Amino acid sequence: PPPPQATGWHLEAAGPVLSVDPFDEKTLTGIRHNDLDRLPPRPPASVRDVDGWYAEVERALAAWDAVLEEPGRRLTLSLREGDCTVVHNHRVMHGRESFSLQGEGEARSIIGCYTGVDELRSRWRVCFTKRSRGGGG
Repeated sequence: PPPPQATGWHLEAAGPVLSVDPFDEKTLTGIRHNDLDRLPPRPPASVRDVDGWYAEVERALAAWDAVLEEPGRRLTLSLREGDCTVVHNHRVMHGRESFSLQGEGEARSIIGCYTGVDELRSRWRVCFTKRSRGGGG
């Protein structure tokens, strides 16, 4: 891959794979998972058996992968020219499958647009308030 300077991107992130509601600790509120950049986590400083810790991480990741591959957990959409899909990255896992272009000279273009959830919710509230007051939208 090109160096970060060439692409203008050098993203790094860390966090739990699964996030839960801090008030009830049972409601799943977010998922962070990407097979392409999943690095092994570093063990906490208190871990004495590092090899055993990594073995447990491997078992946990294998169990997680098995859940993701269960029948009925995948929805496949076939998008055509002009189609749009909106995905909340921490609520819905998504990806793309391989494809082949049918005609000579055809090209595929995927355009991504990203926004923070706080900004999206703010815009939604503003639009909803305008509509509820008869101000259009």
